[in-house]
Amino acid sequence: MAAEDQNVDNRLFYDITLNLFKSHKEEISEAIKTTFPFLEYLRDHRLISDELYKVSLENYKGWSTLQAVIYYILSELEKTFDPSYLQVIFRKVIRKHYPGLNCLYRMFKNEIPDKNFFPESDEEEKEELPNIPLSLEQGTGENLKQTLNP
Repeated sequence: MAAEDQNVDNRLFYDITLNLFKSHKEEISEAIKTTFPFLEYLRDHRLISDELYKVSLENYKGWSTLQAVIYYILSELEKTFDPSYLQVIFRKVIRKHYPGLNCLYRMFKNEIPDKNFFPESDEEEKEELPNIPLSLEQGTGENLKQTLNP
């Protein structure tokens, strides 16, 4: 395959995964019913910074709904989106804690053109830890405070 064709395929794959993510952020946030282990998992896999993690918990304990906090975090992830984020969000361990994600996982799995993107088994999932680019490390969480506080 020529490099140009590969670039077109990569761009198409990126566009499809980003558009799916953007159009289903609300459903993902609605499926998350508790902060633990979702926020910890995102932090531990460096999708969100420690500061954003702390601010998110403060806002949730304060006045904001969990769904609003999760939606905000997903919106922040959208700014630095990488398809591998979906591999973290839809990990089996996360789906086990949030069964509402299973339907979304199946939909994403059917819509994403690379059928090997999501591992088929637990063993594959352990072997294929995604190479996640660091994101939101520079963020202070101030935007979340401003967004969620009246």
